[in-house]
Amino acid sequence: MAINLTVNIFRLALFALVMLWTLIVFILLVNFQTLVIPSEYTSFIPFGIIVSVMTFIILTTLILLARAQRNFMIAQVRSELLFVGLLGFMWFALGLYTSTGVLADIEVECTDGDEDGEWDPSEALLAQYRVVKGFAFFNAILLLAYVLLLLIMCIRHHNAGRKQVWTSRVPAFPWFFFGPVKPGQSQEKRAAATSALPPPVTAAPRRAARHNSRPTHVSRPSEQPLLSDLSDLRPGES
Repeated sequence: MAINLTVNIFRLALFALVMLWTLIVFILLVNFQTLVIPSEYTSFIPFGIIVSVMTFIILTTLILLARAQRNFMIAQVRSELLFVGLLGFMWFALGLYTSTGVLADIEVECTDGDEDGEWDPSEALLAQYRVVKGFAFFNAILLLAYVLLLLIMCIRHHNAGRKQVWTSRVPAFPWFFFGPVKPGQSQEKRAAATSALPPPVTAAPRRAARHNSRPTHVSRPSEQPLLSDLSDLRPGES
């Protein structure tokens, strides 16, 4: 129970950190959308906004449904691997998208410098642009590392015979329990356990053995020669 609670806390903390960075990225991208002139070089802005909104929706749904009593399909481990992995690759794509040299010059080209020299908006936007790029890679690393760790644990339990791991919820499954395999064990382990046990003893084989041990033909006492008659026989007589 304590281990499951630790796994749940780790999962919630990771999702909360990703959502916090997503909120920062979302605010910065909305600010870019209001200041930068839309062009083919600013297509990363709507893409980043879409990724941020999807992250909020998916992670919030996974957190809420994982606490429900009913085992919804979207809250199962296989669905969580799919959706979180998709978010990780989308954040990685956003990080690569904002790493091109052309995009780094958008703020300078699309903003006017301050004539007084007290504040240069291009420098401020460039700094915010770098924050978006860094947080995009951070989110991608966290989400993909979580998916990789969860996938390794699922494969390990699947090979041990616990195939219900794919349809379980992450907070409810005993991830760090590797004891004896229960009724859902694999055929190999079940066969090994069966061969180590002695054969079952039932009453029916005893009766069959007792019946088979009886002689099929028993001669009557009148048909058997007496010992006294055998002693009177001469040699050559039978």
